[in-house]
Amino acid sequence: AAPGEFTLDGSGDDGALLQVTADGTLTTRASGMPNPNAIATLPGGTVVVSDDTAALYVDGGLWSDAVPSPNGMAVDGDTLYVVSTFVADPPLWAVPINDGVAGTPVEVTRFETGDTPDGVALDADNGLWVALNAPGAIVQMDLTDGTITDRIEGFTTPASLSFGDLSAAPCTLYVTELYGTRVL
Repeated sequence: AAPGEFTLDGSGDDGALLQVTADGTLTTRASGMPNPNAIATLPGGTVVVSDDTAALYVDGGLWSDAVPSPNGMAVDGDTLYVVSTFVADPPLWAVPINDGVAGTPVEVTRFETGDTPDGVALDADNGLWVALNAPGAIVQMDLTDGTITDRIEGFTTPASLSFGDLSAAPCTLYVTELYGTRVL
């Protein structure tokens, strides 16, 4: 991670959000999260951490427990998109953000049981992409009606997604695999 960016330490029962300082030192920003998984930065700079077994946290404190099994997240304006992973017919949620406070989540769509949605990323055109572990696919979602508009298959177990610098390489999608050894 580059200076100013964040990373997670999920070891033990006291997961932590760490920030990289200019000299490369890791500084603990928050702790006390049982199973930290993904990071999203809200408008205004507040950092939300998902715990895929329990809740969403900010600064180590509860932000919302209304999304079951929250995992991958992406922010689009005043909405935080979150996928649930370890539930039947796992949903994609839209959580309104009101001055940094979580509103009531709205279900956008549901995936099939066994799809195991994981990482989430927004492209330069605000298209939302979701990694589906079990079928080895990445899908693009139409957020207006929850339909899948594109599907790329052939991955082992896609997990985390991230687009490159949106100003320089808006079409470069990086994919890590849960049980693979590749970054694609």
